[in-house]
Amino acid sequence: MSEHDKPMAAAFAARLKEFRTAAGLTMEALGARVEPPMVAPAIARYESGERLPTWAAVVRIAAALEKTPNDFLPDGPTKRTRGKGR
Repeated sequence: MSEHDKPMAAAFAARLKEFRTAAGLTMEALGARVEPPMVAPAIARYESGERLPTWAAVVRIAAALEKTPNDFLPDGPTKRTRGKGR
């Protein structure tokens, strides 16, 4: 992973853990809810910040947690669009 990607991976990791634990899910249970299913070690690598998921994986994980992909962005959807004419 490049140095450029590390802050994004850390932000995603923190939000993933926050959302997963708030939903009362284990990594295994979350992986089973992802379509198609994702193995727990993959969830663990994303949650530790070791790996940055593809956008497709973010979409799948977000859907399993009933979140939007934007919920996983470092600044959140509101801050990213504020003052940009959207």
